[in-house]
Amino acid sequence: MNAQETKGTNALQKLIDDGRVHVMDGAMGTELYASGVFVNVSYDGLNLETPDVVETVHRNYVNAGAEVIETNTFGANPVKLSSYGLAERTEEINHAAVGGITASDVSLAEASGAIIIGFTATASGGVRK
Repeated sequence: MNAQETKGTNALQKLIDDGRVHVMDGAMGTELYASGVFVNVSYDGLNLETPDVVETVHRNYVNAGAEVIETNTFGANPVKLSSYGLAERTEEINHAAVGGITASDVSLAEASGAIIIGFTATASGGVRK
């Protein structure tokens, strides 16, 4: 685990341990649809195709007060992605979701006290933090 992963893991554990209710992001698909992305595309594939649209949704959640932001990887697995001909790009899509978290996203999250969490799935179905 690298220093950034350790920092994120510790921050998440602090939120869990403090006994308070916390606000997370949610409904990424609903927000992507509301921004004009139709349901006939892979929302996870947007991490490669239009990362700026995904970044805008993340930014909006932070600005609305979310304390925990999840990567756009809800359906980023080979089974789901195969419906869009993207199964072979599973790792690339997941890495783009995590790698697409820009310095400005991190700065905004840190300034507001939010943390960013995410997991990447490998083509074989394994999981990496």
